[in-house]
Amino acid sequence: SRESTTLYNFEHVGSPSATVKPDESDFATSRMWQVLRHYSPQVWDYSWANVEALRARNVTASHVSLGWHESLVWNTDVPAQLTATDIDVLFFGKLNSYREGRLASLRAAGVRVLHANALGRPIFGKELEMLVRRAKIVLSLRYFDHDTEWKMTRWLGPIANGVLVVSERGGHPDEQAFWEGGVIFAEPAELMLTVKTYLMDTQARQKAATRARELLQSRPEAGLLAPHVAAAAARQCSEEGAP
Repeated sequence: SRESTTLYNFEHVGSPSATVKPDESDFATSRMWQVLRHYSPQVWDYSWANVEALRARNVTASHVSLGWHESLVWNTDVPAQLTATDIDVLFFGKLNSYREGRLASLRAAGVRVLHANALGRPIFGKELEMLVRRAKIVLSLRYFDHDTEWKMTRWLGPIANGVLVVSERGGHPDEQAFWEGGVIFAEPAELMLTVKTYLMDTQARQKAATRARELLQSRPEAGLLAPHVAAAAARQCSEEGAP
């Protein structure tokens, strides 16, 4: 039922402007907006930029960030030969023309980038984990070419396991500010130089990766969820007329 359902969104919504291009986001469909408005205010979102975009379109949403949980840590009992950092830069994700251009620019500048799912098939679980373990840098790229896109879902595994993330700058300024010094943000024009700098400096790479893990551990997911779960339960009880 509507009263007992909460939607937790992990997809990019798009800019809060009144008009949305059909290819801007999976949310740019009339049916999706009908669903979101139907369940409003029982909508959660991990991105502040998304929350603002949803509210601009008359969807009441709550910001429920992503945080630390011990389940993010991978099995450490892995032979050393399987975790040697022989991948300079690892990118995983669906390709489009924007991302293809970014990867081509890096490769043209001499950066060795492995696209994990270059063959067009999804890659998840242990297979992806083993690639991330071998990477010096995990690269996070926008998909929609505007700076409200927040890619934190892509970072959790690498960060929790001590792998540096270099990301195109995006998302809400407050979100970026929290991760500064851990996640290495770069404007698109600065991406190549930033990646090369951290590839050459092992100490700086390890320092930033350690800081990112500390930041993640400082925000346990249970604590982030608790007030929102309590509010949802109280709202349902109120609507059902419970004492």
